[in-house]
Amino acid sequence: MESTPEHLGTPLHVPAGSAPVYIFRDRGGHDHSFRFLVSGDQSGGSYSTMEVVSPGGSGPGTHVHQDAEEHFRVMEGSIDFRVGDQVFRADVGDVVHVPRGWEHSFSVCSDEATTVATYSPAGDEEHLRAASVLIEN
Repeated sequence: MESTPEHLGTPLHVPAGSAPVYIFRDRGGHDHSFRFLVSGDQSGGSYSTMEVVSPGGSGPGTHVHQDAEEHFRVMEGSIDFRVGDQVFRADVGDVVHVPRGWEHSFSVCSDEATTVATYSPAGDEEHLRAASVLIEN
């Protein structure tokens, strides 16, 4: 059996519901809950993945991630996205990929939406963690 180089990381299993819950209040006063399913530390910096639950009408303003790709999978609800000049609605099961450097925004158009969001490489998500409150561990 071949050994795996340590710099490639180690296998990881995150049981459902086991990751701590954080609350982030956006500029519009909406509270979002999220869990880091895989942190940048756990992936050796290659990516991070979060489960995010957001209320209707919420969403970040237009922004750009210069150093990271962003990938969303809609698990519940519907979200209106704008990526560059493209505007579309993403529903349950849909995937949206935002390449680094692309201006984008989104808004939850259902009562609530749950997404699994991945940043690659990891790092950008730490701004969110720093501005949040740990509510459940």
